[in-house]
Amino acid sequence: MTETAPDQPAPESHPDLPRARMAARIVGLIIPVGLVIVGVIVTLAWLPRLPNPVAVHWSGAGVADGFGSPMLGLFLFPVAGLTMAALYFLQRAPHWVTGQRPGGDIWGPINRLTPAIALGGAVVIFSLNMVTTAIQLDLPDARQLEPNLAVTIVPAVAGLAAAVLGYLAQPRLREVA
Repeated sequence: MTETAPDQPAPESHPDLPRARMAARIVGLIIPVGLVIVGVIVTLAWLPRLPNPVAVHWSGAGVADGFGSPMLGLFLFPVAGLTMAALYFLQRAPHWVTGQRPGGDIWGPINRLTPAIALGGAVVIFSLNMVTTAIQLDLPDARQLEPNLAVTIVPAVAGLAAAVLGYLAQPRLREVA
């Protein structure tokens, strides 16, 4: 009985595997952490211009319906953004049990999808932080905010676009001929 050739080459023999791993790291970890850092810097710069309390929650119709300290955003958005960046490590989770590196047998779509989801989530969090903070700049009272669907639409569209671009930016490994 003869063995059939595998559908995908062993990762060590695939010349693009190091590039695929680096692209996944950039998409799923480095960019999301960078967004957290930028978000903290911008929020700190804007902090003196924010009302106290600020709107911290919006209904689905874009109406501010929850209020809190401006410092809350400096804590919650970075924690949420870093949680999204931590999703990058989920692609390694099944391999913690087996001891193999991600892509130990193949580098498949899930190895591209997990970092793309992490990027999309990080962009949603970053966009939500920027939009909700920017619309409150220089307001004497956050309760004066008009309903604004941008707080839901902009982050959702930006996150979806980032996830798709993050997936497509990573190389698709094919069998070496």
